[in-house]
Parts: sequence; C-alpha cells; structure tokens
Amino acid sequence: MDTASSNWHGDSGSPSGVNAQRLLWAGFMAILAAGVGFAIRGGILDNWGKEYGLTAGELGNITGQGFTGFCFGIIIGGVIADRIGYGKLVFAAFLLHVLSAAMTFLVTKDNASSMLTWSSFIFALANGTLEAVANPLVATLFPKNRAHYLNILHASWPAGLVLGSAAGWILDDKMKVDWKLQMALYLVPTLIYGLMFLGQRMPRSEASEKGVSTADMFKDVGILGGLLSPLPVLRRTARTATDRFVRYRRSTAPRDRVHHQVLDRQRADVHPVHHPRAGRRGRTGH
Repeated sequence: MDTASSNWHGDSGSPSGVNAQRLLWAGFMAILAAGVGFAIRGGILDNWGKEYGLTAGELGNITGQGFTGFCFGIIIGGVIADRIGYGKLVFAAFLLHVLSAAMTFLVTKDNASSMLTWSSFIFALANGTLEAVANPLVATLFPKNRAHYLNILHASWPAGLVLGSAAGWILDDKMKVDWKLQMALYLVPTLIYGLMFLGQRMPRSEASEKGVSTADMFKDVGILGGLLSPLPVLRRTARTATDRFVRYRRSTAPRDRVHHQVLDRQRADVHPVHHPRAGRRGRTGH
C-alpha cells in the first residue's frame, strides 16, 4: 500500500487519525458565524449612518469593501491552502474575525468612515478564507460521499443569514438594543468554531498528498483561465454591493431632500439675495 492510500481507511474514506465529524461541524459553525456577522452588519448600517453622520456614499463604500475582502480571502486562501495547510488558515480567519469586531467596537466619530471600512474588509477577508478552507476540507474528509456532506456544509451560510437577520430584527427594530451588543452576537459562533477546531488534527489536501503543485493545477485551465475565473465572483459582488447602496440611497432620499431644503433656507436668511432691478425700483419709488 502506498503512502497516500495508507492515510485513508473505512467505508467513508476519511483520513486516519482525524475526527471527521467534529471538523465537519466546526466548518459548519465557522460559515454560520460568517453568515450571522454578515446579516448583522448589513442591518446596522443605518445605525452607523445616524450615529456617526456617514453619507450614503461612505456607507456604500463600507458595504462594498465587505464584498471585496471576501474575494481576496477565497482566492488567496485557495491558492495557498495546499502549501501551508488548513489549520493555519483557520487560525488566521479566527484572528481576523476577532480583529474586525475589535476595530468596529473602537469606532469614534472622527475615524468612523475609515475604521468601519477596514473592519468590514477584514471581516470579509476572514469569511473568504474560511470558504477557501471549508469546502476542500469537507471534500477531503468525505471523499466517498462528498455531495452529501458539502450540502450540509453549505446550509450553514443561509442558516447564519436567517439567524442574524432575525436577531437584528428583534434586537434593533423591536427592542432598540445598542448596535454594539448586536455586533457582539456573531462572536458567539466565532468562539464556538474556534474551540471546535482547537487541537484537531487536520488532513492534508488530496493535491498535497499526491504532490500536485499549484502550477500543475493551473495547467488544466491555463494562465488566462486562472486569471479570468474570479471575474464572475467580482461581477456578482459589485452588483450586490451596488443594489444595496441603491436601496439605501432611495430610503434616505426624502430625508436628504428635507435636510438640503433646511440648509437652503438657512443660507438665504444669512445671505439674502437682492435682485438689482428690485433694488432700483425700491429706491425710485416705482
């Protein structure tokens, strides 16, 4: 029996010495945490706008960076996963999740725009990194029944969105809880997935086991194909960010018009405009 095949056993084909079920549910919890955080961040955009006086453009940029970070995370993570291993990437994603939350809690009125933009980017970078790990990890853990277990894994993202949206609706719209407490909720599943991954032996990827290099994997699609493959994701990301910005802009348009009308009246009171002809008629008595 060769080295690669000796690392596999049982009907499921799971790597020996690896707790496949625990790693599966750790990955599930990690993606669920990403979904919860994504939904909560989207729900408190209006809170940030009101509390820190952010414009619609700044809020749109914050949202857009959240998608951009995901693209960087999933592309870079996917390229280096075979080289550095799944465990290091999970640890990096966990630290990035905690860092993004800490940066968000430290926001002040003076640094709100830049701090929230970077925290959203880092949060999404962590999400993308976890996606780059979770999918090949589960495929490696269950090579004989990949579709079934990948379906379980992929249910975590919509589950996180539902939980995060429901929590935001209750805590924000109904109970008027401070947005920082809402934000802290996503740290609960984050801590759980960190503990579930802690101390676990990670399997090597199939490509790493078989000695397939990154360059060899790119041969199937070519350099051009590898460069073009992220474009559909980037296009979908840009469209989603644009849609969210347009919806927010439409919701704030009536308030902005009233605000500008008040400013115009204030300027008119401070600097009244006198028409030249009106002034001459007043002086001549006509």
